[in-house]
Amino acid sequence: MPRNQIKTTLQEIKDEIAGISDSEKKTELESLEKKLDVVMAQMDATEDSSLKELFNDIEDSVSELEVSHPRITSALNQVMSLLSSLGI
Repeated sequence: MPRNQIKTTLQEIKDEIAGISDSEKKTELESLEKKLDVVMAQMDATEDSSLKELFNDIEDSVSELEVSHPRITSALNQVMSLLSSLGI
């Protein structure tokens, strides 16, 4: 089930963020983590169109972290692929 895979991947991203000590990017990472919390909380109760808006916001944040945190970027790309398979 893609939604379960998305939730699992989002949790992995949160775990990765928690392990980063780069103070320069800490504010951006904390902002991304808050966005992930919102998505995870709304994952089951939110319609696909609303999820798409939330993920667009997250995708913008990830673009800024692409070079400094490639593992987070890779995991979010996986989430975007799963969303695409759901038609979102």
